[in-house]
Amino acid sequence: MEILNHHENKTFANFDGKRLALRFTSTQLIGYTTIVTSQRLHTFKYITYLALYITSILNSDEPEIIFLSTGSELANTIQASKTFENDYSISVVSMPCWELFDKQDKSYKENLLPKNTKHIISIEAGIGLGWQKYTQNNDSIISIETFGASAPGNKLIDYFGFSTDKIIERVKKIIRN
Repeated sequence: MEILNHHENKTFANFDGKRLALRFTSTQLIGYTTIVTSQRLHTFKYITYLALYITSILNSDEPEIIFLSTGSELANTIQASKTFENDYSISVVSMPCWELFDKQDKSYKENLLPKNTKHIISIEAGIGLGWQKYTQNNDSIISIETFGASAPGNKLIDYFGFSTDKIIERVKKIIRN
């Protein structure tokens, strides 16, 4: 998947069932590569054909922390973000396709990712290369920089730092720095 993401292909990350069905019925997404997973993913109630949307706004229109997430990480990212809602204004944005996001008009992009946001943190169960464009630095990227492992999915999610608890730990470190 990382090879596809970094060679100007139009690539969508893991999809829940609703997004996958919508992806294949949308004529606006012809020519895009779709990456699916064998993992059981949370199915989200609200989706758009763009698959770029604010999943959760907690306590403010002007977020201090924005979480960017793709497919399989999204449910744990939303759960982790709730830990910070009493101290920060939070937004969680689903962004499984950079190319489609980049094609949107400036006001749409700035609405999702306001420039004055203190922390924009990406959560990607893959390499972090490329997320700097959105996070504005390397320190706000939670990713895997090694090549795979074999074990049950829930064990790997925790081992590589993508369980809700591990995301919370990493975000606390990012905020402290």
